[in-house]
Amino acid sequence: PTENRREFSVSGIGSLTNGFHVHGFFDNFDQENSPFLLLDYASKQFFQPSLEQRGVGSHPHRGFETVTFAYKGAITHKDSNGGQGTIKSGDVQWMTAGSGVVHQEFFETEFNKQGGNFEMVQLWINLPAQFKMTKPRYQEISSEQIPIINQGDVTIKVVAGDFEYTNPEGQIISTSGIAKTYSKVNVFQINFGSQASLQFQSPNQENSMLLVLNGNIEVNGSKVQEKSLVIFGNDGQGVNISSSNQAQILFLSGEPLGEPIAHYGPFVMNTGLELIQAFDDYNAGEFGKI
Repeated sequence: PTENRREFSVSGIGSLTNGFHVHGFFDNFDQENSPFLLLDYASKQFFQPSLEQRGVGSHPHRGFETVTFAYKGAITHKDSNGGQGTIKSGDVQWMTAGSGVVHQEFFETEFNKQGGNFEMVQLWINLPAQFKMTKPRYQEISSEQIPIINQGDVTIKVVAGDFEYTNPEGQIISTSGIAKTYSKVNVFQINFGSQASLQFQSPNQENSMLLVLNGNIEVNGSKVQEKSLVIFGNDGQGVNISSSNQAQILFLSGEPLGEPIAHYGPFVMNTGLELIQAFDDYNAGEFGKI
């Protein structure tokens, strides 16, 4: 921010991650991937049994949403707005920080005691300016709630947005996701069996990408290895994915917001003055406590 120079500080925030292995694919906070701000993948890692609390301690956010996808393990969430719950394999947690929230995410008690494999993805989605100061919201989405489409050896879980496909009778069917969003975004979790393929269209005006978690695939004729991110151009080309082995991907697309981004630490606003206000409000205790 250039409107006013000052030292930013958030009281009481120290080390947060406690040993997670995270692949950070982007956190550039510009218009390139709008409305998506950050994408982190905690790839499969075995954690030994422990009685020590492990996870991410209390910290604030304002102005955007965090979405956590659980593939293995279990995480318990609590926040200062009263949101709380546990997500496990197949579940999704969608938290809207909005006007300001303090939250924490720790290993679920029994998972922590027993140990096991942990694998999760976290995505940050920007909020349009008109919703930056909306009331915080927590959506705990269980695997059973997410609409599933089966196309041969491919399954598509529609977390958010709309997935269109043609049924055997030649009809175009649209399936809507369960997550409530503040801008147009599509979030699909797609699993491939061996010798499987999938074709669909992503609108030109949207920024689209896919993360390959497990398995090797071919995207629009190019080979892509696991733990890779594919970012599509806006040239009208469809999405054509094929796999000769089992594979798991996360597909994202969304309309760019086209608004200024001012980011510092745990806050994402539109101007530097709004960032200063966010830090002042948090340090004054206006985000509440867990």
